[in-house]
Amino acid sequence: MIALFFYTILILLGVWVIRDILVVTGVYKDPILRRFEVYGTDEDIYSPVMMLVLSCYLLILLLLIFLAGRTPMMMLMVFLWSPLYIVYQRRDKLIEKFPHIFLYYPTWRYRLLWRTSREERRRIAYLWLFLPLRTRMLYSTHDAFFNQWTDMVLLTMV
Repeated sequence: MIALFFYTILILLGVWVIRDILVVTGVYKDPILRRFEVYGTDEDIYSPVMMLVLSCYLLILLLLIFLAGRTPMMMLMVFLWSPLYIVYQRRDKLIEKFPHIFLYYPTWRYRLLWRTSREERRRIAYLWLFLPLRTRMLYSTHDAFFNQWTDMVLLTMV
């Protein structure tokens, strides 16, 4: 029963790591576009690299716990949880201290920031929610189609 629980968690965490890799490479746009939805002048800081590092650390930690079994190594693993907790709690300070590492974004985001205002990005993010899933998948994987769609959204705002 415990092995089934660990396998389930490992599979879910593996999917989460793959998701974070897709966000960092720019293939999956949803998490970054969701940051544009917030009202106000400032957008939330979202670091795809920080999320990838944390999810990889958690995956490695769970693999070590699973491989260690019920030995004294299990007690050692409890101490390995503390760096994960500390990094998660201080992630905003780490992002501010090392922006060249943790504020890496895909190129489509930089192009979108350069071409649009805050209000236009918010409108694009909200209209992204209304797209069918297959269309979002197409636009996520093809930056040229995504840029054409954002141009169409910008034209409708005039």
